Amino acid sequence: FSYPHSGTVYGQSIFCISLPYTSIEDVAKIMTFTYPKFYDFYLPPTFSSENPIMTGILSNQQKHVTSPPFQLETTFHSTDGVVLHNFAKSNDFHKDLYDAYLAPILQESLFVETWQNGPDSDTLPSNCSIKFQVYNIQMIRFPNGDFKETKDHSKWAVSRTGSWICIGDINRQSTQFHRGGGTMCMSDPHVWKEYTNIIRDIETCGPIFG
Repeated sequence: FSYPHSGTVYGQSIFCISLPYTSIEDVAKIMTFTYPKFYDFYLPPTFSSENPIMTGILSNQQKHVTSPPFQLETTFHSTDGVVLHNFAKSNDFHKDLYDAYLAPILQESLFVETWQNGPDSDTLPSNCSIKFQVYNIQMIRFPNGDFKETKDHSKWAVSRTGSWICIGDINRQSTQFHRGGGTMCMSDPHVWKEYTNIIRDIETCGPIFG
């Protein structure tokens, strides 16, 4: 594997988590919603017999979710005891992950940074028509320079108040209504503050996507 030159153009993020062995099947259940593609994997034979869903996913034999509910919340505890909440949706959810699922379930308004390139008709504007509002981040700032959301391929969200930070793989675009994916969240005031501090501009509310 080599890092592609195209990877120097757009920002991205990664969230590394150490989970106990007992979490394997919970991770696999999420994958039945999100349809991941695998670069490489290895599952020891003893693990395979004890984790049939994961074995089916990796062998491309496990059926994906085909009936409601088309969303799934899963709670994890990392090996260091950090509580994490995963919110996944299947390609049959047919709604925005953030304003239709994440904000209502967290009961928090959100600032969301996602990829906003593509046709304007696909891009979802900030949504202030709902109880827990969702705002698109338009510019983030760092000591060595600022950049727009069109130069950032990462997908993350922070609660407007409180301490929620979520990192995932779904953009706020209508084309994503028909794509499986999700986000992993934790409540941590220190991490929340670091992310909140890099928000420079947000999109104020305009016409709401119908």
